[in-house]
Amino acid sequence: MSSRNPPLSRRTVLGGLAAAGAVPLLTPAGAASASGVAAPLRSDARTKVVVLGTSGGPGWGTTEPQRRGIASALVVGDRYYLVDTGEGVGFRLMDAKLGNWQARAALSDLRAVFLAHLHSDHINDLSNILSLGADNGLVAADRPVPVWGPGNRGVLPPKTGAHPMPPVTAPDNPTPGTRMARGADVLVHEVIATEWAAQRYPEPRSPEDEAAFQHLIKSHTPVEEVGVIAEKAGVPTPVLNHVVPGSWPLEKWQAAQQGYSGRLVVGADLDEIGLKVRSGRHVCPSGAYEVSVGLARIP
Repeated sequence: MSSRNPPLSRRTVLGGLAAAGAVPLLTPAGAASASGVAAPLRSDARTKVVVLGTSGGPGWGTTEPQRRGIASALVVGDRYYLVDTGEGVGFRLMDAKLGNWQARAALSDLRAVFLAHLHSDHINDLSNILSLGADNGLVAADRPVPVWGPGNRGVLPPKTGAHPMPPVTAPDNPTPGTRMARGADVLVHEVIATEWAAQRYPEPRSPEDEAAFQHLIKSHTPVEEVGVIAEKAGVPTPVLNHVVPGSWPLEKWQAAQQGYSGRLVVGADLDEIGLKVRSGRHVCPSGAYEVSVGLARIP
């Protein structure tokens, strides 16, 4: 069954804990807006994931529900950790009432920024966090705010010509997402509409268009496969995030229900997924990768 009141709802993002370590606290969405779109999910849990922006890719367009660029926050009590900095993240931090938002200082409780990878849709408002931060609460931080991401710090790869490829960190296990998801309560998973990709690059395709089409469908998880992944992992609550395109009709994301026997959540901006921590380790949302951090060691 698919729900949000309708549904409750990223490549694999684990927005949960191992089954022994947490249980999700999900409050049903409130009344629908005048447009018929359900209100965001709410949670009063001390530890929760807030999907700030759910639109993947660089495209612009009107969406319903409205979706900003990809970004999530792992909230732990009175502090939070930002995962990705897509377009509009500053506004969404204010909308989510994070930090000292009433004093226009949403960054006051930010403790770290994690970048899943360096595609433009994941980083295009990082410069705003840094350049506008002093006027939006960043100066209130009692310690430096680290920014974590892939690549060599301070070094840009060559723009043209041959250059050595970076070493593979784990050649025997390069994509551990499904294995890591086993036993988690919440799986926040990215998704792409293959129907949209085929419409964007209709056949017959030029070699350039074929390459672009293959990139889209091979770099993201087709909507028809997400449910199978969630079922295989035994996750009770899969949440769709980083939806490509953000303008795709809400009802078409229900195709992710295929192969999944539980409750599907089609993520909307500002949804909150609560986690009641008992023990174990957090696995926080990070786009196409996982960032695992122990609560006791979070600064």
